[in-house]
Amino acid sequence: MKDYQTQNIRNIAIVGHGGEGKTTLTEALLWTTGAIDRMGRVEDGNTVSDYDTEEIRRQFSISTSVAPVEWKDKKINFIDIPGYFDFIGEMMGPLRIVDAALIVVGAVNGLNVGAEKAMAYTSKHSIPRAIFINSMDRENADYDKVIQQLGEKYQTAICPVMLPIYENDAFIGFSSLVTGKSYRYLDKFSKEVETTPEMRERIEKLAGAGAEDIWGSTFHSGCAKILRRDIEKLGYTRSFTIYDDDDQMSALKEILKKLNIDDKFLPPREIKGKISDAKNKLLGPQDWFSQSERDYRSQLVYDVYQAYEEKLKSSNALDFDDLIVKTLELFAQHPPVL
Repeated sequence: MKDYQTQNIRNIAIVGHGGEGKTTLTEALLWTTGAIDRMGRVEDGNTVSDYDTEEIRRQFSISTSVAPVEWKDKKINFIDIPGYFDFIGEMMGPLRIVDAALIVVGAVNGLNVGAEKAMAYTSKHSIPRAIFINSMDRENADYDKVIQQLGEKYQTAICPVMLPIYENDAFIGFSSLVTGKSYRYLDKFSKEVETTPEMRERIEKLAGAGAEDIWGSTFHSGCAKILRRDIEKLGYTRSFTIYDDDDQMSALKEILKKLNIDDKFLPPREIKGKISDAKNKLLGPQDWFSQSERDYRSQLVYDVYQAYEEKLKSSNALDFDDLIVKTLELFAQHPPVL
């Protein structure tokens, strides 16, 4: 596995009640991403994350384990956390350091105490989360019942993004409520298939009135759409440029040269990482410097960061992190945009 910048690493906890298939899901993620060439089974004692002798004998997780994968130039550390309450400390510890939590709920058993505890903890500590409805291929699996349980318990915090597709009562794929596209499972991957009129009607019913106006997008592309519409309120024009990695590196090298800073002493890649980290924390140059060690190196980074922001503004340009930063700035300064 190659080296990764910190901004390209994600730590995701897989949590939920014991026996709901967290270890099997972890195994499937490893297999799908190519980290392993065959899926192990809890019953056979050959899964990656349950390797302890006692775990193999009992057929459930006792300690937390990490399953790293590579996906789309990102390193994702999936953290398989025990679900039984005897090991509740194994859940609390890892959840303090993860970027997000994937809460597993079984399609047969539905919402249970383990999932409720995970929901409560992530809510209390403002940890981003998603719910994964597992065991959809099991007999008596009931997606609609689980969605109803979750909706009654957590109300507007629950928003389904996928619907199951059945054929002769067998679970064969899913439709996306975000994109309106449908996919059928083929081996480890899925293939896009035509969305049936019945499924289209169901999607529109769940999405509600005006479903045709819903934006299906990633976080960054959604922010870009908002900025293309309203960024003039921040002093840019709608034809702003989005800097890619090469553009950023060129700008930083130019600034280092202009400020007479040796790029061997302060490499552009290092500065880019510090600026990205600062923006992810919503820190501008001055706020970042106030929280730094305020030494000579920090002063140079501040000078470059300040000059970099000025160059972006004068060039009517944003970098990738700015798509979110500027959108939040827009919302804060001009609430009617929301």
